[in-house]
Amino acid sequence: MAKKFVFGAAIGGAIGALAALLFAPKKGSELRNDIKVKTDDLMEKSSDIREKGSQWVSIAVEKGTEIKDQVVAKSQDLKDKFIKSDSGDSCGCGANEIEEVEEENCDCENCDCENKDQVE
Repeated sequence: MAKKFVFGAAIGGAIGALAALLFAPKKGSELRNDIKVKTDDLMEKSSDIREKGSQWVSIAVEKGTEIKDQVVAKSQDLKDKFIKSDSGDSCGCGANEIEEVEEENCDCENCDCENKDQVE
């Protein structure tokens, strides 16, 4: 909405400036020179606006990528926590990872957990 307003205001300003130049009592060569100067000014301003717009877009893309990466990392952490808590250890050995299972501190003889095969 604001973008349309700014664009409309710029176009309206350009048309108003052109009309003022055309209706001013000047010689043709002066009028052409004034139109050229105003056109150059308008082109420079539009170039500046375009440059700022592209900077804003690049900043928005950068921030969006950072937020996406954070969300992906958090969701992966939550997924990992859910999988660990869901698998648990049913033998009471205190190990959720196979590497942590040691024969001395695990009594897996009477259970059917995944770690039983690693201990025996």
